[in-house]
Amino acid sequence: MSSLSQIRILNITEDLGVGTDQVATVDQLSSVGNTIGAQAFVEETNRLYIWNGQGWYNIALINTTPTWDSGGQPLSNYYLDADSPQDATVITLAASDPEGLPISYTYVTGGQMDSIGTISQDSSVFTITPKTEVQVPDGGTGTITFRASDGVNILPQVSSFTLTFPVDWSSITEQSALKASDAAASNNFGESVAIAKNGNTAISGARLNTDPTYQAGAAYIYTLSGSSWSQQAKLVASDKNFNQQFGCAVSLSEDGNTAIVGAERSDNLPQTASSGSAYVFTRSGSTWSQQAKLSASDAADGYFFGNSVSITDDGNTAIVGAKYDGGTNYGAAYIFTRSGSTWSQQTKLTASDAATDDEFGWSVSISGSDGNTAIVSSPKEDPSGTSNAGSAYIFTRSGSTWSQQAKIQASNRGTTDIFGYGINGVSISGDGDTVVVGAVNEDTNGTDAGAAYVFTRSGTTWSQQAMIKASDAASSDRFGSAVSISEDGDTVVVGAWNESGTGAAYIFTRSGTSWTQVNKIQASNAQSGDEFGKAISISNKSVIVGAYQEDTTATNSGSAYIFG
Repeated sequence: MSSLSQIRILNITEDLGVGTDQVATVDQLSSVGNTIGAQAFVEETNRLYIWNGQGWYNIALINTTPTWDSGGQPLSNYYLDADSPQDATVITLAASDPEGLPISYTYVTGGQMDSIGTISQDSSVFTITPKTEVQVPDGGTGTITFRASDGVNILPQVSSFTLTFPVDWSSITEQSALKASDAAASNNFGESVAIAKNGNTAISGARLNTDPTYQAGAAYIYTLSGSSWSQQAKLVASDKNFNQQFGCAVSLSEDGNTAIVGAERSDNLPQTASSGSAYVFTRSGSTWSQQAKLSASDAADGYFFGNSVSITDDGNTAIVGAKYDGGTNYGAAYIFTRSGSTWSQQTKLTASDAATDDEFGWSVSISGSDGNTAIVSSPKEDPSGTSNAGSAYIFTRSGSTWSQQAKIQASNRGTTDIFGYGINGVSISGDGDTVVVGAVNEDTNGTDAGAAYVFTRSGTTWSQQAMIKASDAASSDRFGSAVSISEDGDTVVVGAWNESGTGAAYIFTRSGTSWTQVNKIQASNAQSGDEFGKAISISNKSVIVGAYQEDTTATNSGSAYIFG
């Protein structure tokens, strides 16, 4: 018996054919009764043999793709250390080949990778050293496609690398005041806002925009060039309809190329009034197009699906709240995933102790880095008999299965605190280990002065790390009306929409386990009733704050302000 050197890739079930025998060992290959050309697959060698009339000859190795070993697969996202000196990120790959063939490792760069870092390789060990702020003052984002090969098949993994430099949050100032190009009275522009983690794309919803249909709603995309922001696009639903309120909630992927927009009053006609929808848009160059319309698998009247939305860094997993789902306002949240350009519902989340009028799903947030942890608020949940004190629930994903990991509550929860209320009532860090929750009606520093709470995870256990309040807290400030946490979990911005009657936002940073207020920001043209701070989002280098009742252009036309 001899072996040919030829190696080719075959699919066992499709390429071997119905007439191919399959045996466990070479010794089981029969030497009698064979016709010339007969084939047999031997499991122990993973090889295909053919009978030539005199004996069996090996003609092919049925090769399979290598697999990553446990702990040997690179992550999807990395944040390069921008401290001085520049600390390198070391990644050690490990993969195995089912046939026992040796593995070699290579890589290919993409995006701004060659500009933001240098890469060295020693066999399976890759060292990525970020460049300095002098070399690349604006940082950037790039990719490395790591490849493990057995000489026949290649196992790829694309990893994103982001380089940003420490922001002095104590000294950020207003960069721009954004307005819709077609601003009009009562459009409520700025009632929902989001900024991409890379800080170069922002979105603002105008849920009551009436062009061309009454309160159909719209969302506006803005991009940063140098230090200037400009409107790139106006997004509307492909099936825009009367009182749809498209733009009531918005979220962006890390690179800003995927946006999700809620339309909580979308009817999904003819039988589901205000069942709600969420729309996914993608950008190619500077052109935006609708990729999908999402709706609940069990859509029904009055669900308000889309009242809150959040999307992962890669834009491939989204969570959508439906605060009135269940007929008696139990509420729910839905997870959707993207494969190629196709979106499908992965699961429906509900609270383990769901009850009437809890409004679970008022606010949602999903961990950006891997999408495996989500937080959902239930601001009218009544723990221990305290009416509308509110709670929030943590869910985790394993494979495609989601389960509730924890229920969190404020340590000093009180009646009507509505813990987690608002479309930005909760926010989660990139790794899912830190969350912040607002409690807009908390009364420690005066009636409805408000508070926010930070919780952290150790293993699978969640505990309250801090209760944070404004340094100048006063009654009716409504501090906690909106919250947003940075990707690394060390910076939090909290809105107080009624501070001094105009609104403000406060920035806190973490050192160890301690949180300190480092800044208070307000609009340069603040006026009474603007409600600056009712919507907030933080990027790696800037903050966007909505003021949906700002009216310098027209009454309640609204604005959004970027600070950096």
